[in-house]
Amino acid sequence: MAPFFPPDRMSDFLNVQRLFGVSNVIKLISKFGKPDERAAAMRSIKQEAKVRARDPILGSYGIVLELNKHILHARTLLNNLCQQLTFCRAQHHRHLHGDSSFGTNSMHAPPPPPLLSQPPPAPA
Repeated sequence: MAPFFPPDRMSDFLNVQRLFGVSNVIKLISKFGKPDERAAAMRSIKQEAKVRARDPILGSYGIVLELNKHILHARTLLNNLCQQLTFCRAQHHRHLHGDSSFGTNSMHAPPPPPLLSQPPPAPA
């Protein structure tokens, strides 16, 4: 296991040891024949151990939840931008085609939806 844990990365080794146990890691990586496959497996093991050390309850799942919140926020923002674009295009179309109500009734048209400027707050 020494090639995967340089002396200056002792915390990585301790995290892996606590979460998986040395013998389990050795058994796991021995299932991979190619050195690059073993290296990829060790990167995954070290990453999972690091994340689990930071968040013992959720681990990597906590990261997935946080990313899903960001995706939802981005989708909401995109939806709002599309609605605003539709509103602006309709106004532009009315203006180009000489709609007589453009100057008067357009004031009664609903305003475009507000834009969200910040992502949702991170969980405490």
